[in-house]
Amino acid sequence: MKRITVFALTIFSIAFISLAASSQEISTIKLERADAKDFPLVYFYYTSHTSSGEYAGMAFIDDVKVFEAGREEKVWGNDEDHHVPAKLSIIIDSSGSMKNDMTTVITAVENLISQMDEYDRIQLIDFDSTVRVINNFTDNQDELRESLPSVRANGGTALYDSILKGIDNVRNMEGMRAVVVLTDGKDENAKGDGPGSQAAFDDLKERLSLSHVPVFCIGLGEGAEKETLDAIAELSKGEAYYVSEVQDVSRVYEDIITYVHSLCRFFYVTKNGVCDGTEREFTVRFRRKDAGTLAYRAPKRKYPTYLFTDRKDNFVQYLSITEDGQYIGVGEPVTFLNFKGERLAIHWDFSDVNQVNIINEALIHVKAGYGWNGYAKKMEGDKVQDLPDDEYCKNASGDFHKDWEWRPVGMSPNGSYVLYCARVRDDRFNFYFMLLDRENAAVLWEKGFYKAEFDEPGPTAVSNTGISLFTQDYNLFAVDKNGTELFRKMWDEANLRFQRIAITGDGTKFIIRTDKNVDDPPEEDVFVFNGEGEKLWAVKSPSNEYRDGVSVSPDGKYFAVNSVWGPQVFDQNGRLIWEKKLEQRIIETDQGTGIAIANNGHLVYSLCNRIYFDNINDK
Repeated sequence: MKRITVFALTIFSIAFISLAASSQEISTIKLERADAKDFPLVYFYYTSHTSSGEYAGMAFIDDVKVFEAGREEKVWGNDEDHHVPAKLSIIIDSSGSMKNDMTTVITAVENLISQMDEYDRIQLIDFDSTVRVINNFTDNQDELRESLPSVRANGGTALYDSILKGIDNVRNMEGMRAVVVLTDGKDENAKGDGPGSQAAFDDLKERLSLSHVPVFCIGLGEGAEKETLDAIAELSKGEAYYVSEVQDVSRVYEDIITYVHSLCRFFYVTKNGVCDGTEREFTVRFRRKDAGTLAYRAPKRKYPTYLFTDRKDNFVQYLSITEDGQYIGVGEPVTFLNFKGERLAIHWDFSDVNQVNIINEALIHVKAGYGWNGYAKKMEGDKVQDLPDDEYCKNASGDFHKDWEWRPVGMSPNGSYVLYCARVRDDRFNFYFMLLDRENAAVLWEKGFYKAEFDEPGPTAVSNTGISLFTQDYNLFAVDKNGTELFRKMWDEANLRFQRIAITGDGTKFIIRTDKNVDDPPEEDVFVFNGEGEKLWAVKSPSNEYRDGVSVSPDGKYFAVNSVWGPQVFDQNGRLIWEKKLEQRIIETDQGTGIAIANNGHLVYSLCNRIYFDNINDK
């Protein structure tokens, strides 16, 4: 609680200069609040000061460390050279009791608007017996000022409904989100007998504790219900101010906007992505000294979601899931997750990956880009470590060129078979493939299949029975465990260019996404074939640059497809059995989305930068 006569926050002029004072000049940082709206991404806001108490701008990220549950988390910064963009929902009490004060209040709001800068967006709301949104969020100061004369004092006090409206409007916006509400009274329907809110105070309290939106309350005069405003501010981690004279409202607005403009932020992605509704604390250290502790509440939902960055245009493109559905592999950055949402290990590198196969809780395979760059990786502690390219074939038996530089480009779901590729460029072929029986440490075959100007290997898939699928120059080749070519589909003959591939555990069916860059493109985008290469069924599935993912459960029961309109799952006969259809297609980009499905119906799929967990058998 703050009264206008005693301000805990010093009013100072903020002419925000990029990195106003370097991190070397910062004496202290003060932690202000945590924001887990984008959980498991957690923002933490801070203010910084020099030894003389002056505003000191943004700290260097290398000076800051974060620890949650005793484990260090990687700290990230935004590419901001200014204060955190502010998104403010300004709410004005226009009930009948405000009639004598309304002119002065409007002037105070105009002064607040004049303190906006290019990074701020403000929405105006007024309330009496009902709630009215005067305008949507804007940085147009003239538009905001011109809308104020429409505010007239009349009617009751729907305080709770107005705050709920402000929260709902601002909570999904980016940046420092807040509600600023001015009132001279109490909600007139607090006891259910007046012309006030439809929502009860308990409804508001529940929303406040979950919204991650601070509410700054300004109580004007003796009629303001202090107990209620204090509770609103405390639950939302905001602040309550009280003024006895309406002339002081402008100074409170100035206090609030000054505070908001003083905020900087970093973020981290917690390893504990479990959505159990628990409150969690984390400690921040600045230059090896504790700067304090903040807390946030994880959301509560049946299935988790996960992400790695605050950038929605940085898509999660490649996903894999173990046969039993318990562990998830992510391609960029290479990550081990479990189905509870816990991050087990990660390599923080957003490299060029175009395929990922997780074998178990400790082994993962990735293929980087078009070419022969494939890698097996293992989990060591909470880190992902590369295995040598020849880890499995260096002591293998069989007839193959041991002096060639072999790299793993595919692996079966159970890890029994590894498909290797070597770039040789001899008279016959540029690239050779070989299949390793990992359990017996034996190479089963080594062969070349195709040579052309653009013949670098593309997507691959290997079954638990040793059947290998791989592409070169958008052509598809199928080879059994003995090295016998089962079939080949040349893109110019099949009128299909093969982009994404997944195969059943027994190798009898496979699913492929194709692109439309052919002379007479088919209507469908995704095709399912049998082990002889015969088409079984196909579906339309619009995709960004033909890169959205396809998957099949190892037992062949489920075929999963992601698209710009969301994920779908089909049975083995092509009947749609589950989908999450989006109201609006995802953004247009040259990146794709990922999807993977397990035998038990556990499903992971990505939309933009976020991974979603689900089970298609849940009703």
